Amino acid sequence: MTLKARVAKLCEELGVEPPSGGGLAPTVRLCAAAAEVPYETIGKTVEALELEVFGVAAVAPAAATRPADKKKRKRAVKRETAAGSDDDEPLEAKTFTAEELAQQRYDKAKADGDVVELSHTITMKTSAARTILAICLAAFAPTSAKEISPMTKAESYVAAMTETMASGSMAKMAKKYFAPTIEWDWSGPQTGSGSPDDLVKEFAATWGSMVSVFHPSDPFVVLDSVAKKVAVAFSLVINVDGAGKAPACLITNNPILFTFTFDDKGKVTKWDGLWDPNDPSLVGCVTKLSSAEL
Repeated sequence: MTLKARVAKLCEELGVEPPSGGGLAPTVRLCAAAAEVPYETIGKTVEALELEVFGVAAVAPAAATRPADKKKRKRAVKRETAAGSDDDEPLEAKTFTAEELAQQRYDKAKADGDVVELSHTITMKTSAARTILAICLAAFAPTSAKEISPMTKAESYVAAMTETMASGSMAKMAKKYFAPTIEWDWSGPQTGSGSPDDLVKEFAATWGSMVSVFHPSDPFVVLDSVAKKVAVAFSLVINVDGAGKAPACLITNNPILFTFTFDDKGKVTKWDGLWDPNDPSLVGCVTKLSSAEL
């Protein structure tokens, strides 16, 4: 795209009417004033305007030119320079990386007072500055796919609960997934900490002795790879039948949220469970089970 076409595109975007009979310099000055961008030379100002208006500087394609084309370009540059100030220069084609563009926009935002630095904290005051922050976060995010892969197994842990309820023991799940020390904080409340075997025994004496069926559906997983946490929300169907020793009592579509915290080896160090202990169907089935003769 020619310099003239780029300037025309900027005028159209900014709603600026180019002066009749004027060269590029007066038009670029009007665009710079409309966008509140400092005017330097034609080339530098056009680049700054494109960064401000479009978020990216246009790059002129490099191509071999014939001697005649070079002479024409020199005459065009001379006319543009004569129409503007003495320090106007022809546009130089440049390419920028995402990090360089982000740095340019950050420097401009800082110069315009849109970024306030307080010690190591940067407060972003404008939408443009927030765009810079998003670019920087995307460019420098430390987490790799390899690092988060163990955290994306939340559905496997929920599926392990199905097997746990069917078998009546959490021992297999504990051996495969739990850290040497684990903490649990479930609705009820039911809280504690200790070895995996401690949780296995407590579970067997509570939910393991009450429920025989655990069927989750529609899981929705959210990962925090920095905090090493993964949360999974799902709808649940359980059968509170005293682990098969009492008549069936189904609780359907009960919303559940599990959050698992991991160590560096991907083992669960904390298990948070959230549901409504006062759900009428849950209270009814538990009450029915407690009065049954097992």
